[in-house]
Amino acid sequence: MQIFILDYNPIVAVKMLADCHIRKLCMETAQILTGAWLNAGHSLLDWMPRPPSLHHPVIRAIDSPYKFDWVRVCNANMQAEFFRRFDKYHAYSKFVARYDALPGGDNSVFHPVPNKCTFARAFKDFSSDEPDIVEAYRRYYRFKKSIIRKWTYTRACEPDWLRI
Repeated sequence: MQIFILDYNPIVAVKMLADCHIRKLCMETAQILTGAWLNAGHSLLDWMPRPPSLHHPVIRAIDSPYKFDWVRVCNANMQAEFFRRFDKYHAYSKFVARYDALPGGDNSVFHPVPNKCTFARAFKDFSSDEPDIVEAYRRYYRFKKSIIRKWTYTRACEPDWLRI
């Protein structure tokens, strides 16, 4: 389970994702939102996909309304990007409006704030002491690119910072 903080703005961050992550993270961002919703003391709603674990570091790090909204905006844009790239809806796109309707947020006025992006650094087989969360995730993404063979950007451009 992962969120790639490739930019402070979740709309920009989503556009920087490779196809393999767009496909996978459409499901994971919905599960992360559900996990954060449950960890905030709310009950599971009948439409919510169940998260694999409420104790995952990525889910536990969504501990403020700002971070929840960041992931909510990320989720909505992830689903839109999936449709833009592949001309079909992801199965989890049906949850976007429901997550957007949850109390406590208004995606139409979301503004990225760098010092509030203190998400978990859930790096597998990689470590970074980079203090800037965006640069740390970009370094991790470069590392991921070096080990994932099929790395494509359908109807999108690979970010300049990723070229290795």
